[in-house]
Amino acid sequence: SSGINAEWPLRPGYEALANARFGYGVLGRPPHIGSNSSLLILVEIIQAEDTPKISNMSELERVNIGDRKRKIGNDHFARQDFDRASKNYTSACKYLDPPSYEVTGEPSGEMKDLQAKTWCNLALSELKKGNLGSG
Repeated sequence: SSGINAEWPLRPGYEALANARFGYGVLGRPPHIGSNSSLLILVEIIQAEDTPKISNMSELERVNIGDRKRKIGNDHFARQDFDRASKNYTSACKYLDPPSYEVTGEPSGEMKDLQAKTWCNLALSELKKGNLGSG
């Protein structure tokens, strides 16, 4: 997720060769992608639209986006890329547990479960990075 960003000209037909550190790194993604493999990325834009404000999203929309980001974080965590994992977990938390002034009502059981999982994943990822806060 953080290998492609606004610095790349994301237009249809664009090709980019991504260094292994921006792909799957030393661990690869067995059995299909070996260790330290570069990736050829071909951009195909299917649809583009602005992301709505969190305050305008339904809980289901926030669950879908937040859970997708959490799962991407889990994938980075499994590859021991704790920095990227933490970034994805933090992003997921913005959708799953936004400030109270952005959403109203009591979260569902599913939302509470995802909030707990994501915050715990973020804490573990930060511990693995060596970010041991005193407070």
